Amino acid sequence: MGLDVEAVAQRLRGRAGTTVEVKLLDGTGNERSGRIKQKEVQLSREVINLSPLSTAIISHRSGDGHEGKTGYVRLAAFSQTAAAEMERAIKKMEDQGVQSYILDLRNNPGGLVTAGLDVAQIWLDGDETLVNTVDREGNVQAINMVQGQSLTHDPLVVLASRLCSCVPTCRSTKKVPVQAKFWLGHCMTMAVLFW
Repeated sequence: MGLDVEAVAQRLRGRAGTTVEVKLLDGTGNERSGRIKQKEVQLSREVINLSPLSTAIISHRSGDGHEGKTGYVRLAAFSQTAAAEMERAIKKMEDQGVQSYILDLRNNPGGLVTAGLDVAQIWLDGDETLVNTVDREGNVQAINMVQGQSLTHDPLVVLASRLCSCVPTCRSTKKVPVQAKFWLGHCMTMAVLFW
């Protein structure tokens, strides 16, 4: 009793496949009468995989009555699994007839640089510069795509908030307005909108 959340979390953590015994207090009684009951529970520790990606397909009708589908892709962080999960999601949406996309990067805190580069190559073609790195002496090194092959050439809108880690990169890339460029490089049929 009396442990804060972090202390409890530390005690619960352990190797996957092991168990931990937890004592729960039943708060239906009151402490003065001694009616608080304790219950012991065995919990199995497991690896918890959290996906940085969530998707949806939005059906809509155009002004002329044609039905369309837009794929919504929310990327919460550039994690180790982000690119592979996004690639699977885009392929699945393409198979379901999606004709346009919304990539939502709002409030994305960033993550692994390599994950950001891999995600960019899902949407972009060619061998253009994705990002420039600058060392302590001011030397600039370009990181280029390696024969990028985008999974789709459908229209794409990128949503980014001012808190998104990709915005400073976007603004510095080739000194072009952020509204016309993807956060790591190449212009195609897309726009970046800020919330």
